[in-house]
Formats: sequence, structure tokens, C-alpha cells
Amino acid sequence: MPRTGTVSNGLLGIRLDGPGTYSPGDVVCGVLFRQSHVVAINARLTISLQGRSKVKITRSTQNGNHYYRSRFSFFDNSATLQTVFDGPLHIEAGRGSSGGAAWPFAVTIPLSVDRRVLVRGGSQKESFSPLDEDVPLPDSFYGGKSGFSGEFDAFIEYILLAELNVSGQGSTSTHVATQPVIIRAPRPCPLVDDFVPKLRWMDWCARSHRLVPGMHDAKLSFSQKTQQALGSKKVPSFTCRVQVEMPTLLQLENPVSVPVLIRALPSWGRTSEIIQNVPQNIKLVSLTIDIVACTEVCAAGTFLVHNDTANQSTNICAGASILALGGEIVIPCRDDIPALDVGNILGLQVSSNALTDFFLDDVGITQNQYNVGQQLLSAGIIILEIPSNVILYRVGPSLWIGGQIVAWGLIATFQAFQKGLPAYLITRLLLGFGEAGFIPASLFTMTRWYKRSETSKRFSIFFLGNMLASALSGLAAFGILRMRGIAGLAGWQWLFLLEGIFTVLVGSVFLATFPKTTSNPESLLRFRYFSERESMILTERVLRDDPSKAQARRNISWKELRAVLINWRLIPHIGLTITGIAPSSAFSSYAPTLVTGFGFDRLQSNALVSVGYWIHLFVLLFWGWAADKFRVRGLWVSLGLLLLLVFNIGNLSLIESNDEIRRFIVLAATIGVSWPWHPVNGAWLSLNTKTAGERSITMAIHIMAANSAGLVGKQIFREEDAPVYRRAWTQIVALAAAAVGFSLLANLQYYLGNGRKFSRTGLPYQY
Repeated sequence: MPRTGTVSNGLLGIRLDGPGTYSPGDVVCGVLFRQSHVVAINARLTISLQGRSKVKITRSTQNGNHYYRSRFSFFDNSATLQTVFDGPLHIEAGRGSSGGAAWPFAVTIPLSVDRRVLVRGGSQKESFSPLDEDVPLPDSFYGGKSGFSGEFDAFIEYILLAELNVSGQGSTSTHVATQPVIIRAPRPCPLVDDFVPKLRWMDWCARSHRLVPGMHDAKLSFSQKTQQALGSKKVPSFTCRVQVEMPTLLQLENPVSVPVLIRALPSWGRTSEIIQNVPQNIKLVSLTIDIVACTEVCAAGTFLVHNDTANQSTNICAGASILALGGEIVIPCRDDIPALDVGNILGLQVSSNALTDFFLDDVGITQNQYNVGQQLLSAGIIILEIPSNVILYRVGPSLWIGGQIVAWGLIATFQAFQKGLPAYLITRLLLGFGEAGFIPASLFTMTRWYKRSETSKRFSIFFLGNMLASALSGLAAFGILRMRGIAGLAGWQWLFLLEGIFTVLVGSVFLATFPKTTSNPESLLRFRYFSERESMILTERVLRDDPSKAQARRNISWKELRAVLINWRLIPHIGLTITGIAPSSAFSSYAPTLVTGFGFDRLQSNALVSVGYWIHLFVLLFWGWAADKFRVRGLWVSLGLLLLLVFNIGNLSLIESNDEIRRFIVLAATIGVSWPWHPVNGAWLSLNTKTAGERSITMAIHIMAANSAGLVGKQIFREEDAPVYRRAWTQIVALAAAAVGFSLLANLQYYLGNGRKFSRTGLPYQY
């Protein structure tokens, strides 16, 4: 359900004198202009202000989607209608500094809602406004929700509408211009001085030899460092109880600092004797406060009114204030000192700007439209995966891969300036096109430089880089998003700009330095890394291991393309990739939510989830090394998928358990073994291709299957299945079991087909 956008062109346009944000009772001033030529016997130009709310609720059922709508106007258009010009009109195109002709206007914004007009939109039960009372003019608002069982879009908008009716020579034409304005009503309510605090506490323990008086800056011995590293009981320990008094009521724009009282009380009974009654301090280095806003909407149905709600969490960034004070706040740990008001020290306040730093609102799209954009990104990758590898085969990796990196870096950079749904969808699709083929092209290029017994480990290292990139980009985003306001840009704009520029730089370095081939190891800028003898050794070792890697032609033939597309032996590999990667894709989006459901708080959940990914990092490297070491790929693929199945059965069996530690351990282990088999599967596929051209297309199909798995995985954890997610875990177990079955089928097909292939070609299948 789109909002009204700006419509302004040479036929008719609106230009405001102010910034576009007003309060009820303000006067909106500006000019109406026309730049195109016109001659008319009679012309009438009017402008009015429209204010309305719209809601669209979508319910998804087995019988399809059902839509429920609601619309209310806040005042009659005639209340603000003004005639700016009425009479004969003659305009020469482009005359004057403002172009054509201009007419000033001044429209007064009503102070309140007209009850008579509001009633026309529906009955009392279809609105949250008291239709029998005076209602202040509501603020401009936009919100939405996207879920598996349904979604909604809702907004309150105010639009300046200009109309030019031109009559002459027996014809009449009408031209329209629109300009949205934002209304923020002043708050008449009294300032709150009671924030309704709530006390929470936690026990905290520190272990260190530096707690002993005189040891704070002393150099620790090797023995002391070893004791601390191993958690020895000989290390002095200090225990205290930290009390935090947090407000449960907040008020926007309240000049009074939000009170956050923190007090540390020593627990001498649980403190080592050597530091009994020794004063200690606690340093507060980070403070995170989230505000959760709830939006509720309703719309009339055939027999009843339908309602829906959405929650949105916003961080008010208290951590940035601590950094401004030097990075820490010292809290004495003593019984005789009152609680420290950290909120007052930081000058902590809640402004309306803190609640509106959202990508969706800034761009002007809904959550559902955002999801469509993400799907377009995946679609763009899948569509051009094979064509990209065909081009790679012709132009070479240094030029094509480097050009790809620069291309998607430029697209990512200019995402910072997108506005509106069309721009968002186009940039998402273009970004998918730019990234298409990068992973299979990289995998194919590695097969040109390494022997078959080395590819599994190299593929694993490549995907390890992908994992590290994701982790580092998350850390970078944590800081970059706090740059909102610098140079008038939002945090997400800085994120796109900096990451995009960095990507372009990386692509430029790749273009300048990456060698072309083993036989010609020069970059585009003539950098050479190997001597003639070393180049010959590189080429010979690869060709002796696999003569099919000799690339006599610079294009993929239709015969090779057809051979790959009708190769039925790819089916088990595609099946195990889709069914095996889909659960991992679900974990990447929902793992923090799952851990929160176990009983941990939000910050703990995000930190704990990373444990599984660090485990996965080492498992990934081991899997690639082992597959090359033992020269067996199929067995390691099946073993990895079998572990995934076992741990997911454990997750399913614990869905009713109250033991949050056990549930977290099993989930972390599941993430740790989620896809170390994936790069080994890619190496396995590459070993069983006949020619370099077939290998290039096969790698593209392999990654297309992985992207398709992402589309499946995003739909596993559904809103109606929360919080136990019994159906989701059952589906994950079924997918993992199917993946194990596909892997066994892949092994079996090569085992059974070996005799026939060996008798025909003298070469066995690799498994």
C-alpha cells in the first residue's frame, strides 16, 4: 500500500519555503510553479492540504490471502482549499529565474481533527480515535509488519495537493502536483518526574592477582599468569552484588535526565581472605538501553473488526555517551556509598530522533517490501550465475572477478542515496546481478591453480574468509551506524558508503595484482610473481594431476553446457545442498531469537550465538584438511550431514526442556557443524567433471543450489509456531535427514558407476 509521493514537473510543481516539518496551526508557505508553455482562455489553480490515515491488513490462510482496509480523513479538503489563480493564462516556457511562472501560497494547518469528517471513514469500533470528542491532529506516522501468517501497512500522511485546470479551444486539461509534509504535534502533557523505577540485581565475581593491594600495576610472574589462565583457586577472587534501578516509564523530549541508578555492594563472605575489606571499584564501560514501541492497527471485516500489532526495538545509544566521558565510569564498591545516577552523568534523554533512525522509514518502504528486495537480490544472483561463469571462461578471472567486485561495490555505494520503493528494488536486483557468479568463479579459478588433492582445503579456506567477512562487517556496522547526523547522512547511509567504497578499493587492487593464469602469472598491470621455471612447474603439476584442466579454447561449447544440464549425477548434490544448507540459513537469522527464548537476555543471546560460529570456524578448516588428507570427499560430506542430523534431533527433543544451558550447548554444537561439508561437496563436484568448461558451469549450479536453500531456510521459523517452534524443528530434522539420504545416494551412484566408467575411460569417479 504505497504512500503519496512527490509529484512535481514542468507542467506543475510545488516548492516549499520551509524544511517540510510543521506543527498544527502553522502556516505552510511556498510557491506553485509551471515551466511549460501554455495559452488558455481560462485557468484555475488551487491548492489544499489533505490529512488521512490508511491501514491494510493481510491475512494468509490455506484459502489464500484476505485483505482488510481502513481509511479515515482528518478534515475536509474544502477547509484548507485556496484558489491561487483564476483567469486567462499565458506562459512562455522557461521565462524567469524560477522558470515559466510562479504563484506564492500560504496554507494554514488545522489544529484538530474534524469529527464530522472522521465519522465518514467508519464506525467507532474501526478506529482508535474517540469519535465523539475533540481529537488533536495526529503526527505523521509510518509502520508495518511482515509475518508468515499475515502482514499490515499503516500510515498517517499529510499532502499538499495542487490542481491546475486549463480550458481553451474546446478542450480542458488538468495537471496535478503533490508534496508530502510532516506534522509533529507539540506535547501538551505535563513533564514526568516519576519514572517508576524497578530494581534488578546480579552477582558479579572478579578473579585476579591485581586485586591485592600494591599489585595493580605490578608485573605478574609466569606462575601467576598460569594460575589466572587455568582458573586456579589460588587466584584471589572478589564478589559483589550489582544493583541496577531502571525506569519503566519514559517521556519523549523530557529535559530531565533519565535516572539509571547503579550501586555495587561487596559480598565479603564470598571474597578471598587476602583481600577482605580492601576497597574495590567497578568500571562501567558499556551501557545499552532498548525502547520497545508497540503499534496496533485495526480494519473492518465482513463480520468483525480485525486487529494486528507490531513491536519495534530501538537502542538509544548510551554507550556513545560513555565514550565521550573517556570510555568508562568508576563505581565504588562500598556499603556506605549511595547508588550512582549514571543517567544524570551521561545526560541521558530520549528524543523523538532516537526512535526514527530506521532504514525502512528513511527509504520509505515496508517490512514486506524489504523482504521482496532481499528475494530480488537472491534472484539476481541465481539468474546470472551460469552466464557469469560463461563470461569468466572467455575473459579470464583477473578481469572478470575484479570487474565484478568493482561493479557491485559501486552499486552498494550508491545504495546510500536510494529513496522510495522503485529505487530500492532496482538497486537490490542490480546488486544481485553484480554479485552473480563471484563464488563459483572463485572456486573454478582455484581449481586451475591447485591439484585435486588440494581443492577441499582451499575451498574451506575460501568459505572461511566469507565467515570472517560477515563477522567483521557486523562489528564495523556497530560503530558506523552511530555516525548518524554527520554530514547530514543517516547511519545506514554511512554504512553503505564506507562498505561500498572499501569494496571498490578491494576490486581495484584485485584487478591490478591478480595473476592471469599459471602459464602467464602476470597481472593486468604487468606485476609478475613467478619466474618462467616456477610458472612451468605450477602448470605441469596441475596438468599431470588432471589433464582436463588444459584450456585450449576460451569459450564454453554448447556440448559442454548441455552435458552439465542433463547430467543426472548432479541431482543428489543439488538435493543435499538445498536440504543441508536450508537449516543453516534459518539459524543465521533466528539463532539469537532462539537463545533469547531459552531464557537469556538479548545482549547475552547475541554474544552466545557467536560461540557456535567460532566452533564452526575450526570445524570448517578441519573438514577441508581431512578430505584432502584422506583423499575421500563423499564420506566427509555424509559424516558432516549426519552430525547435523544428530544435533538437530537433540534440539527437537529439548524443545520442552527448562534447562537453558543444555539447550544452548546443543544449539551451539549444531551451528558448529552446520556446513563444514559444503566446500568439500564443491570440491567433490569439481573432481568429477570432464572438462574445464563443465567444471565452470557445475560450480555455478552448485552455488545456485546454495542460494535456493537460503530462500527455503528463511521460511522455517514461523510466527505462529513460536515460542516452542515444534513444527520448525521437525522440518529441520526432516531436511537434515533428506540431506543425509541425498549424500548416501551420491556416494552410491559413484560407487556403482565406477566399473563401467573405468572400463570405458580408464578413470574412476572420485568419491
